[in-house]
Amino acid sequence: GSGTSFVAIANLQLSQTGTRVYAGVKLHTGNNNILLEGLTIVNINGNGIAALNSNSLTNIVIRDNIIASVGLKLVDKTLVGAGIVVGGLTNLVKNVLNFRIVNNLIHDIYGFEGAAVKALLGVKGLQILDNVIYNAGLGVSTGLKSAVYVATGL
Repeated sequence: GSGTSFVAIANLQLSQTGTRVYAGVKLHTGNNNILLEGLTIVNINGNGIAALNSNSLTNIVIRDNIIASVGLKLVDKTLVGAGIVVGGLTNLVKNVLNFRIVNNLIHDIYGFEGAAVKALLGVKGLQILDNVIYNAGLGVSTGLKSAVYVATGL
């Protein structure tokens, strides 16, 4: 793809900067070999880290981050409010490959459903390892809520 490659974003603190912030960090179509490490993402109206509805994302490592108090205001009930969201809302999203979500602290997740980690369609090779998650599922949805959500059909 034509996205960004071989980038490390490390040791930053990110917090709300506007009323319609979609995510603390957003990964776009074609990004590959990206490391997100040592980030503190707090008080975000949208998602903490979003790789949502983006194709051809490969070899992404999300490790040793703190993600807290995200999804504070609903901008779009279906798209915001997860700690980390990966994949797509339709089967048109393809080639979201080899994501590692490792050793993160994720808590106080609101949003619509309030999932700390949400894996949607098009994801292959996802590893969720050694994370600490608490106070997830705090959203306004009256349906199913979970700390980690994996979509049918992955």
